[in-house]
Amino acid sequence: MQARKFGWGTMVAPYILIVAITWIVFDTLCFLFVPAWLVRGIPDYRPSPFDTIPRFYVQKNATRGFDLAENASGFFLVNGTHVFSIFSNSIGCFDKNEVAAFKSDYVYFAGDSFTWGFAQYEAKFATRFEQMAGIPAAKCGVYGTGTRHQFDKFLTVTRAIGHLPTTVVVGFYDNDLQDDYAYPHWTVIDGWGVATAYVEEPNTLKLYRPDIRLIEQEVAHSNPEAEPQSFGQLAKKIVKKYSLTANVASLAIRKVHPLTSASATGPKFGFHVYQLAEDGALEPPRNPQFKYGDTPMVIPNKQALAAWKAHARENNYRLVVMMIPPKGFFDQTDRYAEFKRFLDSQEIEHIDLTQEFRARSLAASDLYWDADFHLNEAGNKTVSEVLLSRLVPRYGK
Repeated sequence: MQARKFGWGTMVAPYILIVAITWIVFDTLCFLFVPAWLVRGIPDYRPSPFDTIPRFYVQKNATRGFDLAENASGFFLVNGTHVFSIFSNSIGCFDKNEVAAFKSDYVYFAGDSFTWGFAQYEAKFATRFEQMAGIPAAKCGVYGTGTRHQFDKFLTVTRAIGHLPTTVVVGFYDNDLQDDYAYPHWTVIDGWGVATAYVEEPNTLKLYRPDIRLIEQEVAHSNPEAEPQSFGQLAKKIVKKYSLTANVASLAIRKVHPLTSASATGPKFGFHVYQLAEDGALEPPRNPQFKYGDTPMVIPNKQALAAWKAHARENNYRLVVMMIPPKGFFDQTDRYAEFKRFLDSQEIEHIDLTQEFRARSLAASDLYWDADFHLNEAGNKTVSEVLLSRLVPRYGK
């Protein structure tokens, strides 16, 4: 009897089946049991409906590029574990106060994402300060912004209120330099906030602003609310959402074959603006010093702060800049030496939170989320207590 001959496909098929089953079982277990904070850096994997800022929470602005929309609402996921309600009032601030609340003295809070939120409304440091001090607070921080955006918004909001505050607190974070250098670098398309400025090559000062029509096409292509138009798109979406191994492999490939320039980046156009570097050179990753010299990266921020101080002097209100340090340098008390020399030269009052955190013998875990670089609710509480100790004497409390 002649032995049956099997083709190579028949012999390999069982092994392919075993690998496929193993892959599916492994990815299923990962999807069910891997903690959210471990995969927080993989944006397409196991997404929550609250991972992104809600659609229509921001609106286009002719001067600032984008801003919070008026009377918007939604939900937002922080740290991979906490879902918070976010909203805005009639003057475009993440604030329950309306204009009538500011008929007399009030404090205005400006800043980026640290001032905007990344904690529930009642836990934000501006809200806690308002409750403790009994002084109305206009909570007008906007994520993804620098001082130039914040000063322009301040002028707009205070015109709507009808009079200026007695005190302005500007929350300063290190990447305000990049935000100001690339300003304005956001717009709003179809209800989504999107970048309009990119970096041609990382760690340089080379900005690239693509044609807005190309950005609109990219928004239409990547809209998280859009339905896949083909079987291939649907399959890709499913794999990205449920397969940890596929996402890890994709990230590894990008590491081996990184994007090299804006002309070769495809639909993503380039690197994000936080890869801009002062004079084209990265600082050592663990350098506790914050550089603030007369460089192209720094000058726009210096000009914005000087203009704000001139406005404060002319209109007789108190301007305070509060330095919010990165998580890795939260108690490096000499970090902002150059920055504070500039502030002193402009006679701008300042609060250095590295010194306040060190004086309280706090750890990073006492202040920041474990899977996010922003202040947690306990950190916000600490900042509100610092503000109370520094600002309330102004009011004779």
